[in-house]
Amino acid sequence: MKKEVNPAVILIFFYETIIFILLIGALIPPGVSFWDFLKDPIKFMQVNEFVIALTLALFLPLVYKNIQKVKLFGAEVELRQEVTKVRRDLDQVKKDMSDQKYDYERALFAILSRLSGKMEIQPRRLSSSLEEVPIEIGSLDFAESWILTQIVYRKLEASNIPVTEPGLGETTLMTFFNMISGKIDVFIWYSGTGMALAGMDVKPHDAEEGRKELNDIYKKWGLKWLQPIGFETCEGPVMLSEQADRFKITTMTDLANNSHRLVFGANREYFLRHWSYPRLKRLGVRFRKVTEVSINDRLSGLYEKEFDVGIGYTTDPEINDSRLRVIEYDNRFEPISQFAMPLCRNDVAHHVAAVLDDLKITSKQMHELNFRAKKAAYKKLAIKGLADEFQRGYI
Repeated sequence: MKKEVNPAVILIFFYETIIFILLIGALIPPGVSFWDFLKDPIKFMQVNEFVIALTLALFLPLVYKNIQKVKLFGAEVELRQEVTKVRRDLDQVKKDMSDQKYDYERALFAILSRLSGKMEIQPRRLSSSLEEVPIEIGSLDFAESWILTQIVYRKLEASNIPVTEPGLGETTLMTFFNMISGKIDVFIWYSGTGMALAGMDVKPHDAEEGRKELNDIYKKWGLKWLQPIGFETCEGPVMLSEQADRFKITTMTDLANNSHRLVFGANREYFLRHWSYPRLKRLGVRFRKVTEVSINDRLSGLYEKEFDVGIGYTTDPEINDSRLRVIEYDNRFEPISQFAMPLCRNDVAHHVAAVLDDLKITSKQMHELNFRAKKAAYKKLAIKGLADEFQRGYI
């Protein structure tokens, strides 16, 4: 008597064949032919989350023993249950990986931050003479800082102070090291960030109080905080209003209670700084997944629904959009005040202090500058044009 083939066996055989073909395709990086890959698979093999998922799927035959005596429909039901378990395990792996991928860099960032406390101010590049070595302006690596840097450049240049045209910027920590090492002389920083990097307890403060506390600490590095520019920018989680309504999120506590169901997007430095993302985790925020985005795309990903929660600043061009909701701080979470102020080396303070103390920018003006920069796709030439317009009093 001819033995009847179990339909479940055929189903799984074809399923595994398709998965295996897809796995081979996923291992081959773009631009590499199939035959080149076969000649030296170790050389060309790429591994990513998609490959991991497909590899896990290849283990599905292990569940066959549990469905051997079940008809086709029953086998499908059991198979779905096993696939659901695998997906759940994979989701947990992805969450752990996305959340922990920055741990080593974060540890390095924290170590370097502590080492900065033991650093001593170094002489300027070659000479204290501005004629021989003009002022170098530092910048952070996002649009608002680029704009401020160009404005400072024009203020100094208009006052006949020798100054070099600035570049696009570095990370917070690198900019700080460059200032202590004498590579740069001045840049616009934010009071809360300055306090956190110096190991100070960051609490809500007004601009002048913050400047005094900062100067008490930063004098050991030979650095001086000048008069506040006039605007403050606070960071905080932002969601699409419709998404926030769906999860009934208005306050930071609401966010903490629902974070396990949400995907969070932010720029790399936000994940590394101990006063930013790690602070959220210490306060009980545990996102289902985190994803890294460009600092200038922190909010655009919300509109595209690439993630559920982003980080916004009060001077961001999109922040007043009615489609967005800024999550309110409450008693459990305190905002970090961020007043913009010039920070300079003591050996150039007497050259630049009078000029930069005269620099004033309101929150409304900074928001307008950021809005126009975004509209111009953050092109360098456009940012220079905005700085010129501000210098002439048109903004």
